Amino acid sequence: MHIALLGGPAALKIEGIIRNNFDNVEISSFSSIQSLISETQLRNMDLDRLIILQDGIVFDNSLASTLTSFNQYLSTYYPSMRIITLTQNQQLRSMFLRVFISPLHVHMDSTHLKPRIVVDIAKEDPSDLRRLYCNNEGLVKTEVETVSLETS
Repeated sequence: MHIALLGGPAALKIEGIIRNNFDNVEISSFSSIQSLISETQLRNMDLDRLIILQDGIVFDNSLASTLTSFNQYLSTYYPSMRIITLTQNQQLRSMFLRVFISPLHVHMDSTHLKPRIVVDIAKEDPSDLRRLYCNNEGLVKTEVETVSLETS
């Protein structure tokens, strides 16, 4: 399995947890949408799962169109890839839910996650993640929260 992480410093925490719990996983980390697109095209990467963190997204006036173009890229080149978005920002959450319309996408709105949840994010199907961890608004149920993804 090949997992792509799109994020800043929080992605390193998630990558460490995944590496400590899986033997047969390849992880590629990207700091921006553009770097992910460039590297996957250059290296012809085969990705199974994409985990998008809030700190990998640049908030600017073109964010909605950037996310729409990114979704079109993913739909064209990775139509069966599982996409998990993790944010705490309400506006970004709304954009993710408007743009990534697929049963292969799940949004989890949280700043703290137990390592067990990170492991599940790396291996479980989005529908199972939704059932196990999310309430009706896509927010992570509070009783399962605890390893901070915030960076200082």
